[in-house]
Amino acid sequence: MGGRMWLPWFLIVFWHVKAIVGLSNECPKLCNCWKTAINCESGRREFPTTIPPTYRSMYFRNNKVPSLSRDTFRGLGYYTLQQLHLAYDDIEVIAADTFKGLAQLQYLTIQNNKLLKIYQNGFQGLENVHTMDLQHNQIIELEAGSFKGMQNLDSLDLSNNDIERLESGVFYDAQSLQKLNLDNNKIESISAGVFSDVSSLTNLILQNNLLEELPWNVFNGLNELDELNLSNNKLTSIDRSLFHDLTNLRQLDLSNNKIEILSVDTFVNILALQTLLLNDNSIHVLPPTIFEHCQGLKKLTLHDNALQTLHPKVFRGMKSLQELDFHGNPWTCDCTMLPLKVWFEEAGKAVQIQESNTVYCKRTPSHVLENYTKLEDIANTWLCSDPAEIHVEGDGTVLTAKTCVLCVSPVVYILTIIVVLSGCVISLKIRVCRQRRLKNYKKQVFALRDKDTMVKSRI
Repeated sequence: MGGRMWLPWFLIVFWHVKAIVGLSNECPKLCNCWKTAINCESGRREFPTTIPPTYRSMYFRNNKVPSLSRDTFRGLGYYTLQQLHLAYDDIEVIAADTFKGLAQLQYLTIQNNKLLKIYQNGFQGLENVHTMDLQHNQIIELEAGSFKGMQNLDSLDLSNNDIERLESGVFYDAQSLQKLNLDNNKIESISAGVFSDVSSLTNLILQNNLLEELPWNVFNGLNELDELNLSNNKLTSIDRSLFHDLTNLRQLDLSNNKIEILSVDTFVNILALQTLLLNDNSIHVLPPTIFEHCQGLKKLTLHDNALQTLHPKVFRGMKSLQELDFHGNPWTCDCTMLPLKVWFEEAGKAVQIQESNTVYCKRTPSHVLENYTKLEDIANTWLCSDPAEIHVEGDGTVLTAKTCVLCVSPVVYILTIIVVLSGCVISLKIRVCRQRRLKNYKKQVFALRDKDTMVKSRI
């Protein structure tokens, strides 16, 4: 009987202790719970004080929590979280040590909020996080040491923010970082040593920024880099040493910049390069041996530049080339273009020429065809008088034509003929005149002789 009287009191104490130590499996108000996940969204102004310790993932979205402090995640149950998703919550500030204690956390996303600045030690305590997503905020500045303590961070997404510059020390302590996305920011300058702390990078995305130039040694030490995207910036030139340490780079995107000239040594050390995008620039000349060391290159885009002609040796040794795009250039289709045209025709058997039917000649010999004619429609005999003189070396290099009599301007050609013919006519007239004068002279001499003879006979 006494034991039965103690049972209700025991149950009351048990439930109180269970709540105190965070063992409750009850779902917080305004949240939805599943076996290992909790979803709290729409309208909350604070985080739950406790969550069930059995939950590993928390989704906190479409709420109104302008700041995160060191007390935000100190409630019971947070310490067992492995994934934390904070999106569309109007978060503006993250205080130092906010996440300290979330030692089990592996994935953190704070996207689509209103963060303006990442402070030093802002993510202290997240030593096991391997993926962090901060895209679509309003971040302008990253303090040195912003990711301090994140030794296992593997992937960091900072795209679609307003970051203006990258200073040295920003990525201090993030030595395991492999994927860094800075797409669509407002980056104007990058310090030379900014990537020295993240030498394990394999993917670096810097497209859609405002970069006009880069320090020659900014990528030094990144010999594990596999992909580098610098497209849609304002780069006008590339230092000859910029890519010298990128010996394992396979994909390089320099498209949609303002590059005019590339040095012959630009790609000399990128022996692993397979994809090179140079389209939509202002390149008007390429050194003959610029791709000499890119023997593994499979895809090359040169379309929409300012190229008028290409030296046939540009493609020397590119035995792995599979895809080539060169339309949208102001090609000058004269005799100097013939070696390249022959190469294209031969390469077309093994190389996929993209949009070859849209390659137009901006300039052609006017005695042949009008301008803006398709290159593929121009016969070799219309470019040079004897295309048979064009020949190909054993390594695939097309040599220049031996004869090229039609490569002069048609106006000059016609004027030359006129001058020659005029000269002939004048010479003929002079000869006729001389012959007439000589004939008249002989007649006069004979007449004088006859007269003299008659006079003598009379005497």
